[in-house]
Amino acid sequence: MKKAKRTKLSSDTVKKKEKRNDLSSQTHKKENPIHIKLEYEEAVISKKTILTSQMNLLRIAKTINIYRAYRTQELILKTQFYKKIKEARENITQMKRILPEPEIPEILQKEERTEHKTNKKNVDRTIEEQLRDIQRRIEELQQKAY
Repeated sequence: MKKAKRTKLSSDTVKKKEKRNDLSSQTHKKENPIHIKLEYEEAVISKKTILTSQMNLLRIAKTINIYRAYRTQELILKTQFYKKIKEARENITQMKRILPEPEIPEILQKEERTEHKTNKKNVDRTIEEQLRDIQRRIEELQQKAY
């Protein structure tokens, strides 16, 4: 009796293996590429386009590498620049601590303030005001001419 059961089990396992083989062969059939017949000219043209695409991709990769090199160089220079600015600020603060502040007489301070005010007035004038002033001068010159 035990032998008969073993044969039944073995036949069941055989059936299962066959099913697995059928399934695996079906998946292999799905993975096989489809072949299309091309004429010689079409094949040559498609090969050329593939090769040109590869060339373009290589050129793009090359430019990306060049860009990365420039970018790293830029970052290095930026960090050096910021370090120099930091050093300059530290030097300025040290000099401010060491050097005494100059004493400016009140008369010179007043003159500096008035100069700043007159400069601001000239800057604050708009273009329209300047045009009106020029037109007024032209009218005065015309009246003097008559």
